[in-house]
Amino acid sequence: MNRLADLKALLYDALEAGKYLAPGAEWQPYLKGESLSFRDRGPGHEIPGLLIVAPTITADIATASVMGGSPTCVLIGATLAPQVDLGALRVERVRREEPEPHYWAVFVLAGATLVTLGTPPSSCRLIGEMLNAQMSTPFVQSRVCAHCHALNDYHARHCVRCHRPLMATGRFR
Repeated sequence: MNRLADLKALLYDALEAGKYLAPGAEWQPYLKGESLSFRDRGPGHEIPGLLIVAPTITADIATASVMGGSPTCVLIGATLAPQVDLGALRVERVRREEPEPHYWAVFVLAGATLVTLGTPPSSCRLIGEMLNAQMSTPFVQSRVCAHCHALNDYHARHCVRCHRPLMATGRFR
């Protein structure tokens, strides 16, 4: 839990230094975690974002991140509850996407698991870089099977669950 408190302070300072926080922004209670609102500036407009930090990413927290109205949402958890299916949640987020740019990311510290959707705005790149700098093993994007939604290693050719071929991403091993 102390590691999460340190990460929260570090991320707050980085977002504040990058001018992604509104004046007076504070961490707020969010289900069994805490959230921090931030924003990116696009040409002529602002894109709101939500950073959620929790000891465990529960089904409630993960589902709220998908169903919530924030175009940009980043979840960070020390662990992932066993019943949470990040692949299925990513597919649901794809279904809910609107024409404007969206970004959704889940970082699980235990196992350095990363699942994303969309192109990260600069604030989220900063969050990812800060997290990677704190980890002994950097986060590597997981690939989600289009058939069974299982998470796979980035370089895998076939799904670990259904053994079907995965769509090409990066170099295969």
